[in-house]
Amino acid sequence: MAMEEGVIVRPNKEKKFAFIEREGKPDLHCGTRYIPDVEEGDRVSFEEATSDRGPTARKVKILQRADGSPYVPGNRKTEEPQGIGVGIEIGTPQVIEEEEKVGDTDEVIKVLRLMLPVLVSLTRGNQKVRDMEVIFEPNGVHRIRNDWDVFCTNQMGEAYSQVLAPPDTEETIVTVRVAGRNYSERWRKEIPKAEPPTEPTPTVTADASTAATEPAASEPPKPTEPPKVQKLHLVKGIYTFLIQTTPNTLVVLDSTIPVLARKLPCQETGEWSKGSFTTDDTGSLQLQVKVENEGDRGDLFFCVGTFRSSPQFVAYPSPYKKKI
Repeated sequence: MAMEEGVIVRPNKEKKFAFIEREGKPDLHCGTRYIPDVEEGDRVSFEEATSDRGPTARKVKILQRADGSPYVPGNRKTEEPQGIGVGIEIGTPQVIEEEEKVGDTDEVIKVLRLMLPVLVSLTRGNQKVRDMEVIFEPNGVHRIRNDWDVFCTNQMGEAYSQVLAPPDTEETIVTVRVAGRNYSERWRKEIPKAEPPTEPTPTVTADASTAATEPAASEPPKPTEPPKVQKLHLVKGIYTFLIQTTPNTLVVLDSTIPVLARKLPCQETGEWSKGSFTTDDTGSLQLQVKVENEGDRGDLFFCVGTFRSSPQFVAYPSPYKKKI
């Protein structure tokens, strides 16, 4: 459908709608949610469509300001872009099916597209930047799925859109413009790693005089979740922890401050170390931990494989020590 031009009249910023005045035709309703900086008298281009409430305008773009000056996208707010943190997160891609017209005919065919969800978040320090224009830029590989390419951040300082590309796309760059500056994020298709071929286990034939062979030693199970840690007690600045995970698993201590540990049971004069420790056949491990330097306090983690426990607060002297 051909694009038309008109002038914005009677904008209602609170309810986010306006009307477009056209020559020789009735005024046309249009939503202004995605063009929040539109003003009375701005000249726009649009496409007439039909909704459940009647005729409406879609794909509305500002062409010229009411005073005759050209419209410059991205200048709704004048904050310096250096003070704004822009985060671009590309979600899990999906292959979807879309309907597409063939040329100028009424024939419709179904085509496959790769859909990439894109979330843009704006922050300034610890504050969310709301009501700021975010312009999604299409390129030669992909286009923006929505009818709009200009969005306004919500109460959480976020703007969301979807990028569509051919289904065989392996790489593309998503670009957004905020406060006149471009920010980009590259997306690459994840290629699953090929598993190395497994070598067949050689078969050993036992002699007639050989007794029954011993069963092959099996590898200990690998951890599938972070270890469970319980702080049992604290006596004279020494913490006692119970760690539970898979049997015969190496437990490594990671902390924000220097600590020493020893495995229980042990003698009271047992040696302290900074090394790693192994769980027993039931997957349990008891450790005594103390902070190495006086006055230090921080978090302690117990790591197994690629997993890390929740932080455990430790301190020297004890945070529970009463002040006299």
